[in-house]
Amino acid sequence: MIEYIDSLAGFNLSAILFALVFSLFFITIFHFIIWPLISLVLNKILDPIIAFSCSVVNLFKSKKVEEKSDRSNEKASLMQKFQNTIALKFENASKWFSKNFILKTISLLIIPFILLNYILMCLEHNSTIFPISSNLINDSFWAVISAIIVATFFSILLLFSGKKIKETISISSLIFLTIGIVHYFV
Repeated sequence: MIEYIDSLAGFNLSAILFALVFSLFFITIFHFIIWPLISLVLNKILDPIIAFSCSVVNLFKSKKVEEKSDRSNEKASLMQKFQNTIALKFENASKWFSKNFILKTISLLIIPFILLNYILMCLEHNSTIFPISSNLINDSFWAVISAIIVATFFSILLLFSGKKIKETISISSLIFLTIGIVHYFV
């Protein structure tokens, strides 16, 4: 019978039909039996991750600076004060980077991280810094460019939360470039 089905279609139709029937059976088992068990475990793991990511998103939301008298009346927790100061520092740094954006990004982010990446690659490959290796320069250049591309995508995601790309791309580039440097020490 399987040969007859295959001869009708001209290709392995029996395998496709078997896969369809098996997938319907597996999807129903997965949906009604396995997924409730997985969701119990995932909720315990994902709840702290979701809470942490919400607090990170709240750091990037713009906050109005209140007067000191209003702040003294409120009894904010230590964590809330820490989040407010970090958010204010990020906001001030991002506003500073947004003026003369291209010049500051090239001079303060791209060139220093290319040089730092090159020096760390030379140490990793046990070679000297001079004479300059074009392969290592090329690798460090593309490592920095790829980190900036990832930071650009992250900034586009932050665009949906109401932040401007000019304000977020420099801070996110700094974060992703620092992550790229940290991997040499791990």
